[in-house]
Amino acid sequence: MRKSKSFVLILAICISFSLLLPVTALPQESSSDEVDFAFPLSEPEQAVKLANVLDRQLIFAYVSQGCSYCQKLKEETLQSEAVAQLIKSHFVFSFIGLDKKEEITLPFPNFREITQIEPAARTGFRGTPHTVMLYPDLSGRPLAIRGYRQAEPFRRRLIYFSKFDRKMVSFYRFTDGENPKLEAEYYNYRREIKEISPEELETLRKAGVDIPLLEEKPPEELPEGEEMILNLPDPEQASQLARQLLEKGVQKVFVVK
Repeated sequence: MRKSKSFVLILAICISFSLLLPVTALPQESSSDEVDFAFPLSEPEQAVKLANVLDRQLIFAYVSQGCSYCQKLKEETLQSEAVAQLIKSHFVFSFIGLDKKEEITLPFPNFREITQIEPAARTGFRGTPHTVMLYPDLSGRPLAIRGYRQAEPFRRRLIYFSKFDRKMVSFYRFTDGENPKLEAEYYNYRREIKEISPEELETLRKAGVDIPLLEEKPPEELPEGEEMILNLPDPEQASQLARQLLEKGVQKVFVVK
């Protein structure tokens, strides 16, 4: 496939940026698989599919080899319990290595030829690490974190993006502690009941999504959790159980149709 101009430009910037690093920097970056995270990682294409099924926002973290601050992002910021819990509960996370030259087309709904590089190119990429938060259907304004951030500033940006519309509330208003007249509810909990197809359920199974799945018949005791998946043979039972779960405090229920 012919490489896009944005892909080549960002790859060139990434290489130039890496050459400027001092020789005393941290050793060559190890792969993300060598660092344990308290939240699941997804490949970019899978991340887009999961985000659209789960109504979760996306996080693309652009990294490169030899980037000491990319390693600090992995080993310090993303190891924070508060940061990891927010990502696990409200986002789908994917690392994108800029050392890989192949171009991938991401399966965003109603869009064509959106590559894994374009979210970085459209949000002022200057070098790695570069983190971009996106809506699963590319609606709304993305939020970029350019460079390295410690855990607390990173956490505040996660909360801001997952709760507020950037067109209505700026990050500066949010950090100033103003109380805008908006429903400050997590994005992925705004639709309390979502119908999904058997194919989408299979996507969640293959990804190993850690959400309780209730099948065959309603349980005697309602389970605990922020989210639930119902795959019951009786649609009326499923609908009734979904309402009961919401009344009990479950934030979102997925009903397989």
